[in-house]
Amino acid sequence: MAPLLAAFFVSTPLSPVHSGDEESLPWEITADRLTRQKKPEQITAEGNVVLKQYQEGSPTGLAVEAETVQYNVGTNSVRAFGSVHLHDNGGEVHATEGEVDLESETGFFRDATLFWQETNLSASADLIEKTGIGSYHIVNGKITTCPLCKDKTPDWSVWGRDVKVTLNDYASLRHATFRIRDVPVFYLPALRIPIQREKKKRPPLSGVLLLGS
Repeated sequence: MAPLLAAFFVSTPLSPVHSGDEESLPWEITADRLTRQKKPEQITAEGNVVLKQYQEGSPTGLAVEAETVQYNVGTNSVRAFGSVHLHDNGGEVHATEGEVDLESETGFFRDATLFWQETNLSASADLIEKTGIGSYHIVNGKITTCPLCKDKTPDWSVWGRDVKVTLNDYASLRHATFRIRDVPVFYLPALRIPIQREKKKRPPLSGVLLLGS
């Protein structure tokens, strides 16, 4: 018998009381199996897990998929394991594991790749930090617009010691090295790569914009 698909609605707690604050958006978890423990209060979802954020009954575009997800009620955060896939309003993160604070939308992902479909740009690193809505920080990361292949070195890539990515804006790198088929060609102290959504359809991004420090 196929496992029963379960659904559980998670309502995030209210933000700290400040003038103009509104109630946080609700989340929905679906999975093959759901279990709940009381101390600490936690919900564990296993098998085909999908966690989606909603606003007025419609998905916002922010979602997490994984083999296993642990939701901590006290901290309002989730830990995801196995084939982790984050949908972030046009951007995607693929990782082996990750952790996300549902209130601030911050967290981290291990063995991760960030992909921005509008420009085919991807950024890969051992650790990618999600610093806010549509923003990321990467240490010792690789950026390229070449098609992603697991066992193939991209035709070109840029490695940065300190990388900040804002979706629909720019990727800013410090201490960057431009590489051709993984061979270092030249070094730049600072570099910016546009990853903006164009108003008019254009061919996928095939170059980079180089700026000084």
